[in-house]
Amino acid sequence: MKSSTPSLGVRVPDVRKTTKAVAAAHPFASAEELRSTVLALWREAAYREERYAAIDLTGLRLVARDLGMLPVYEEIIRTGASWDYVDGVAHRICALLQAHREELTPVLLRWSKDQDFWIRRASITAQLGAKSRTDTALLASVIEANMADREFFIRKAIGWVLREYAKTEPGWVLEFVERNGASLSPLSRREAAEERPGQMTGRVVTGWSDLLKSSLVLRSRKIRYSANSRAMMAAALRASARARPRSSVCRYGKTSSWSEMA
Repeated sequence: MKSSTPSLGVRVPDVRKTTKAVAAAHPFASAEELRSTVLALWREAAYREERYAAIDLTGLRLVARDLGMLPVYEEIIRTGASWDYVDGVAHRICALLQAHREELTPVLLRWSKDQDFWIRRASITAQLGAKSRTDTALLASVIEANMADREFFIRKAIGWVLREYAKTEPGWVLEFVERNGASLSPLSRREAAEERPGQMTGRVVTGWSDLLKSSLVLRSRKIRYSANSRAMMAAALRASARARPRSSVCRYGKTSSWSEMA
């Protein structure tokens, strides 16, 4: 994936391994410390991989269903303004919704009408992986609020979530598409119809999941970390980068669903 943000050339699986290693070696004392570290790493990142590491840290159990993480996710979405960052926190928001439906439902409804289309995309993808716990009334509302939008990343998100939910409730998705066929974009309809009962395994989905696994894995290495959280993570990522030539372009292989690691 090409990006204007400088890259160390470290592949995403290695960013994830490095982040886990640092977090395990230097555990956070509290949820607040973790939040502060995530925001510092995100805001001060000199390289794209540091932002990926910040997102990976939000997956730690310490803040898995912490409502206090919602402002952090919103900042990542608004300031990141890129599908890989936005989709990277989709399952985190889904976990918050499952734990705090009363608080999150009105937030997502408000997001679905936000001027920022990345926030609107996040409202649509917020139930990816919810399966039988999907709130269909909420799902229908956030999609219907965006069906007329011509933005590619909105249309793609609508098709994606419908396709994924069809693996759980194909009847509901079929009825929704038939009822709203004239309003849904051709792209959304095609994406929603891509999966059929009995043919829903082994497919590659669009989104952050494209960044999960690479066919190439960097060789094992030992890394020393400094005491400062951001410097510690940055040092680890740069050490990973030294194992291969630097590049301004990140290249990722196709993978299976993000839900496999969430």
